[in-house]
Amino acid sequence: MRRSTALLRTTFVAYLDRLVATHTRSTATGTASRLNNFAGHFTAVDPASASLTDLDRRRHIESYLTASATAVNFRTRAPLSPTERRGRVLAVHGMLNNIAEWDWLEAPTRRLVFTSDLPKLPR
Repeated sequence: MRRSTALLRTTFVAYLDRLVATHTRSTATGTASRLNNFAGHFTAVDPASASLTDLDRRRHIESYLTASATAVNFRTRAPLSPTERRGRVLAVHGMLNNIAEWDWLEAPTRRLVFTSDLPKLPR
């Protein structure tokens, strides 16, 4: 979670620690990479934010969806595949839903990512 602030890093790392208990290490590593992209975006958009409770649909989530749609692979500089874009949104969606279900104090007070936000995959 190198792209997040120190205050947010604690929440992301705690979530990933719990994920390791129920997922394979490679799945948790992939989720960490995807969440790191969101953490970096959240920090860039709102560097003063100290908690995920500060998340706002328009300012943080919608701008992340737009950024993901135009993101490129940092190694190849090619646009992200629809599968990777979908994976990034699902990682954030899963984390926010899980921490809300687990009654974490850091959880946003309302649902912010919806299934209609998921990029459509080609058939």
